[in-house]
Amino acid sequence: MDPSVSQLRLGPPGYSGAVRITDSERGAAPPLGIRLWSRRGSCGHALLSLIGSLLVSGCVGVTAVGPEEEDLFGFAGVVWPPGVTSVFVAEAGDDGASGTAADPFRTIARGLLETRASDARGLVIGPGVYEGSFALTEDPAVSEDSGLRVVGAGADASSGTVILGDASSPVFDVYGASASDIEISELRIEGGWRPLIIRGGAGSDVPISFEDIVLAEPLRLGVMVAGASTVAHLTRVDVESPLPDGGAYGWGISVQSQAALGDEAVAPTVLDTCSVTGATEIGVIADGAWLDVSDLFVDDTSSRDGVLGRGVQLQNSTFGLLSDLTVNASADAGVFIDAPGRLGQNPNLGCPQVNGASLCSVSLQTASISGAIGAAVPGTLETSGDALVVARQPSATGAAQFYRVEVEGVQVSGPARSRGVVDGVTLVATGNGIFGDGTLYLQSGAVLEGSALQDSTVPAVPLGLNLNQVGLDVPPQ
Repeated sequence: MDPSVSQLRLGPPGYSGAVRITDSERGAAPPLGIRLWSRRGSCGHALLSLIGSLLVSGCVGVTAVGPEEEDLFGFAGVVWPPGVTSVFVAEAGDDGASGTAADPFRTIARGLLETRASDARGLVIGPGVYEGSFALTEDPAVSEDSGLRVVGAGADASSGTVILGDASSPVFDVYGASASDIEISELRIEGGWRPLIIRGGAGSDVPISFEDIVLAEPLRLGVMVAGASTVAHLTRVDVESPLPDGGAYGWGISVQSQAALGDEAVAPTVLDTCSVTGATEIGVIADGAWLDVSDLFVDDTSSRDGVLGRGVQLQNSTFGLLSDLTVNASADAGVFIDAPGRLGQNPNLGCPQVNGASLCSVSLQTASISGAIGAAVPGTLETSGDALVVARQPSATGAAQFYRVEVEGVQVSGPARSRGVVDGVTLVATGNGIFGDGTLYLQSGAVLEGSALQDSTVPAVPLGLNLNQVGLDVPPQ
């Protein structure tokens, strides 16, 4: 049927059979509601799909539900997942409905049940306010959610799709090594205890993606990516004012393997155009992680009990690329890198070879770090306030050359204590390296390479640093 035709009229009543209707303008699975009608009124609803057919009996017409009727539920402004059959949820829907655009469900839970009971891989959520906690995985005994596309009406608090989380569970928990190719986008999540969790090897085949998401005042932590082989892509995910949980931290994003891994890494976790504002203790932390970070903005990371307060912390053999990084107003340090880089045998990591093993480093390119505020250094009378710290634990073994950070185009302004501290590791600075306000201090056997460190100095007394690696939150079991 021509998509511009709103009505298909048949001959006199008394027909039976199947009518096949497609809509090439909407792709392979048009989520378009239809109404069957006769002289006595409506006689049913159905969902059109590419292979969908409709039994017409005793009716004199088939009428497509047009954009005006879809607007009753706000779906006209939603970009529906292309190429898949979709189930629909609306604030004014009914869980006893059929789940079409013209007859949507009321709750996200009911919509997910329908995607699992059918071949639908799209879940479209209209504007409004919803609640719930949703576990997604790929396990025939639980649910089969790989390939799912969840799309809301945007992250605006007044006109978008808002999901209210509770204080004891995540909103989306994606888990299991078989779970892959799940995309969730265009939502605002308010509250929730660690509202987005990706864990247990999810995304190792095809990454788990979150796009255009706002997390407002999450409890304890905004996003957790946990597991050696877990792979997530976060694009335009903004974490706003994460709240401390019972005196514990209120972090923005945590990417953690919880082990100094070598060959287990599958692919980097990607943070693209993400932000964290108003975190407590740490904005973004990575532990034993492989990262690909671009255009990250971290602002106003406060200390907890006067100690710590870092915009970005990389620790425990984390490696990868961070580019176009902006970090403002962090207590203690803007960027704190502890025990950087990773040795391994895996050629897929694409890292330079050193004595037959791949040596993967942290590469920090084009960063602006401003306003590092002083915080107490435990066990000393010192106050920190460093733009960049590159160091390792005193107990860490191996030569400084195996702990490697490369910097280029790092601009510093207004640090309370120093432009940077390099302690017991290798720092490679090329191009304009680290420049701006403050002194760059070298201590404890630091190794320097490159051409942009001429203005560094060795302090008469080593500066005190809080080198205790931060303990991580434990993912669900």
